Amino acid sequence: MRKLLLLFSFLVLFAGMAMAQTRFMGIQMGTKFSYFEQELKKKNFVFVEKSEDGTLTFKGEFFKEEVKLYVYLSRREKKVWRVAIRFIGKEYDNYTPKGSVEEVAILYGDLKKGLEEKYNVAVKVDDVNKKYDLVWSPDDSTNIELYILSQSVEELEYQCVNLIYTDIVTAKENEYSKFDDL
Repeated sequence: MRKLLLLFSFLVLFAGMAMAQTRFMGIQMGTKFSYFEQELKKKNFVFVEKSEDGTLTFKGEFFKEEVKLYVYLSRREKKVWRVAIRFIGKEYDNYTPKGSVEEVAILYGDLKKGLEEKYNVAVKVDDVNKKYDLVWSPDDSTNIELYILSQSVEELEYQCVNLIYTDIVTAKENEYSKFDDL
């Protein structure tokens, strides 16, 4: 009976840990890229390119907006540890629709409100000097960053909204994998 109780406790703990894993668009992160890519394709994301550092870029729709999706993989096991979403526009490939400051601020506000509703927790910006910068951990395995990035393109200043999901457990595994050879 004691062994059965111990086994049951272990299963409940394991199930809780599995449920706490980071998800992006309902897709579990920390999984092999082949699985993650299949799920992205089901959501109509299209592969664009692989950068020199191994980051994979996709295009698709997120939050009813056209986005570029950057998928980061762990060095050894090729597990997804980070997904960065950049809301893009039509005139320049890296910027939010029409690129106006007002539209960027509205999109940022809508995303912040959506995160608050999804996780049922008020999202607060810690640093008053960074009105549009937030880093938030809704649980022990997830880190979410939401910010407005300003960049110059052809001598004009444009802004875009970035939203980044990080699976903390897989990110730490990736960080410490460099010590595997020691």
